[in-house]
Amino acid sequence: MTLFDPTKLALFLVASVSLNLTPGPDILYVAARTIGHGRTGGLISALGITTGRLIHLAAAVAGVSALLAHSATAMSSLRIGGALYLLYLGVQQLRRRHDETAPVGGGRPAPRRRLYLQGVATNVLNPKVALFYLAFLPQFIDPGHGSTLLQLVILGTIQNLGGTLVQLVLAWSGGSLGERLTSHQAWIRWQRRTSGSILIGLGAWLLSTSRR
Repeated sequence: MTLFDPTKLALFLVASVSLNLTPGPDILYVAARTIGHGRTGGLISALGITTGRLIHLAAAVAGVSALLAHSATAMSSLRIGGALYLLYLGVQQLRRRHDETAPVGGGRPAPRRRLYLQGVATNVLNPKVALFYLAFLPQFIDPGHGSTLLQLVILGTIQNLGGTLVQLVLAWSGGSLGERLTSHQAWIRWQRRTSGSILIGLGAWLLSTSRR
């Protein structure tokens, strides 16, 4: 027996890739740091954001695992709530304007430790990251396919590594790519619409299956 349902895993990968390529706060933050502090500053900031996401992931895994262990009803409610939240995120993506995701400027050179800790804090202090993990990951796990804890860890790690890879490539490519990314409105608008449509479709599908 496989650890994941093939259909759900395929949906997860499509949604994950789309979300990781969408210019959200993390990507735009790394772009700003790369522009302001060079390649090294961008790479260190990306690693800080990755650490922050791992903290959120650990908390989400612990919370979801506790729900699974104590209440099937609570888990079902979490799935429905998560599907609704994905619908909300999709609508927000479609409504968001370009200037709402513009990054903060870079600034003067800063110590590497400070850049790293600022990256961690930027992600850890964003409650939307925790909500996203709680809404997103449980939709793709199935207790009938094996350890739910292992499924959560693997899916969360895939999502995190994908985002980290995109951010590291952006930082390594240098400030010119960062400037192009943050100023190319047509590309950002297309990515936002694509991501929003995928989230809405995914949320609607998950909501319909959760109620069966």
